[in-house]
Parts: sequence; structure tokens; C-alpha cells
Amino acid sequence: MRRDIGKAPGKSKSGDRGWWTRYKRKHFRHELASAFAALHPSSGLPGEQRDLIAYLVAAHHGKVRLSLRSLPDERHPEDERRFAWGVWQRDELAKIDLGSGVIAPHVALSLEPMELGESVEEPFVGQPSWIERALRLRDDLGPLRLA
Repeated sequence: MRRDIGKAPGKSKSGDRGWWTRYKRKHFRHELASAFAALHPSSGLPGEQRDLIAYLVAAHHGKVRLSLRSLPDERHPEDERRFAWGVWQRDELAKIDLGSGVIAPHVALSLEPMELGESVEEPFVGQPSWIERALRLRDDLGPLRLA
């Protein structure tokens, strides 16, 4: 069966929303999950470009920029996992073929970079926080180039 992904969501005769299925977590931002996957050392992205790639992924809808925090009415995990914008610590993203020979590996997300200060947990030990990375990009490239 051929799908036309250019059609507006919810217009399928079968009722199957396919790729447009709503997430179960309120405020879920797929771009934040993808940004944390890009930051993960297993992403295979070059270290010197990883921060910029992750920032651009996170900012592509204009919702996620400098600060990463949970929202007041956001549902939180039953345990003590970090969470923000519907993304939870240890959420898993499946391996996916992005085309042109680029494969994004399976990854269990760590939201540790959302904490302030240098990271102390694997896989980000000794690495800067999200806000430190974003501010460095702003200072190096300028705010208009990141906008």
C-alpha cells in the first residue's frame, strides 16, 4: 500500500494516522530526543561538529533552544528519571537508516547534559552541559547564525 506523506494528518480513509500518530506523552518533542541521540558518543558524529548538529536538530521547530526543563503540567516518570518535553532518561530510539549510507544507531537516551555544570554520568562524563554547549555555539557563531 502506498502512502502519501504529503497529505494532511488524519485524512486517511482507513483511520490509520501512520507517521502522524500522536505521542502518548504530553508536550513530547521528537527533536529533543533526536538531539540527545546526536549528542550521544555512539552517534558517530565528529566531536567538533556534534554540538552544532545537536543544536540544529533540537531547534528545527523553534521550541527547544537554550534551556531544557520539564513543563509544569508534564507527566513525569514513576521513578526518579530526568525528563523534559516528554522525553525521559533511558528512552530508547531504534536503529534507523537515514539514507545515503547514514545509519543512526540504537541508543538509550541520557538527559544528563540538561543538568547545569560538567556532566558526571556516563556516557557524558567530563563533558559540558547543554546550555554551556549552546552558549559556546552562540558566542562562536553569533546569535543570528543560530536563529
